Amino acid sequence: MPHASATTLPSAPAVPPRTAPKRTLARAGQCLLYLLVALFILEVGLRLILGLGDRPLMQADHAAGYVLKPNQHLFRFFAHTDVNSFSMRSPEVMVMKPAGTYRVLLVGDSMTYGGTQVDQKKIFASLLATELPAQLHRPVEVLNASDSAYGIGNELGYLQSRGTFNADLVLLVLNSGDMGQSTSTLADVGGESSTTKSPCALCELWTRYVGPRLFHIKRKLDAGSQFGSDSPANVGPNLERLNEFQQAVAGNHARMGVVFLAARSWIHNSAEAAATPSLVQWAAQHQVPLLDVTGAEMPYSSKEITLDGIHFNAKGHRIAATAIEQHWAELTTPLP
Repeated sequence: MPHASATTLPSAPAVPPRTAPKRTLARAGQCLLYLLVALFILEVGLRLILGLGDRPLMQADHAAGYVLKPNQHLFRFFAHTDVNSFSMRSPEVMVMKPAGTYRVLLVGDSMTYGGTQVDQKKIFASLLATELPAQLHRPVEVLNASDSAYGIGNELGYLQSRGTFNADLVLLVLNSGDMGQSTSTLADVGGESSTTKSPCALCELWTRYVGPRLFHIKRKLDAGSQFGSDSPANVGPNLERLNEFQQAVAGNHARMGVVFLAARSWIHNSAEAAATPSLVQWAAQHQVPLLDVTGAEMPYSSKEITLDGIHFNAKGHRIAATAIEQHWAELTTPLP
């Protein structure tokens, strides 16, 4: 008789270990911890290396519209920015100048300020402060009163409200478009967002750099990096402001000069001068020396001497400082 085969019963499904949910939760927590550590390292790196989360700030001002917040000392994009108690991008200064010192006050906009991507020592105001003493054979101080998108109205407001700081020479630094620019307001340079720091470096990386690129939003620039818009309708009022500026300088027993820095990308390669006719005519009529630096810029392309076609890089600032030094006698000698 054949033997009966043993019947194999189906095995019962394996019961998952009770520890599986705990392992999954532990792995998720571990991943979250790694992510937080990575974000922390990135945050610290962005702050220490690029200075993100610590941008220069502005504050509202009743006379100038807005000024740089006093007493800021920043390291951003591998460059130092130091703002003194008078909202100047300059070392701290006494209102009364030291005996025997020749003092120069520069009043301008973002071209003079220099932006946060050019180290303080390399902007033309600092170069002049370093080099003019040897040229003039006496102590020299150069004060840099400038800010982002300043128009002539803003510059006049700063001068009238704060005076000339006992300067011997006040140089109003103008550039392409200034004669047609209206007086800027804090809203023109970011409004409330320009008065407070970002809560974190990663926040600024996203809101000011990554986000605008992804969604094609106009990127907000640092204080001292924006350029004003211009309109022919503003030329007349700005000529009146120039008159008031000259009167304020003369009332403080100082001399006035004008330096014109052309936005390199705005001018033709054959141009030797780019100052607007209205400015040239005003300077001649009021016997104010006018130095047009366009000719010194022309041998170089926009990419060589600017960060963005307008604002100078370190090489551009070097060119501006050299031009001013070479024409110093013309700037300080009254016109006949």
